[in-house]
Amino acid sequence: MGLGDPVKQLTTAGEDKQRQKSASKADGRQYSLKNDALDKLKREAEEKGATHILIQSEVFTLTPVNAVKLVGVFYQ
Repeated sequence: MGLGDPVKQLTTAGEDKQRQKSASKADGRQYSLKNDALDKLKREAEEKGATHILIQSEVFTLTPVNAVKLVGVFYQ
């Protein structure tokens, strides 16, 4: 069984397949900003009835304000 096999059995939740959430703070640390963005994704996934989130990308930027952007897909 390949890594992608379990995902093939799931269906996407909601109309849009891809979601993006970000968190930023002038003096924010990457770890805490990532957790903030992930919490936002989890809340939205729960609203859509999703049971899994596949994170497709994570981007951390330093300027002008520290920010983390997560892009993921919700599955149910």
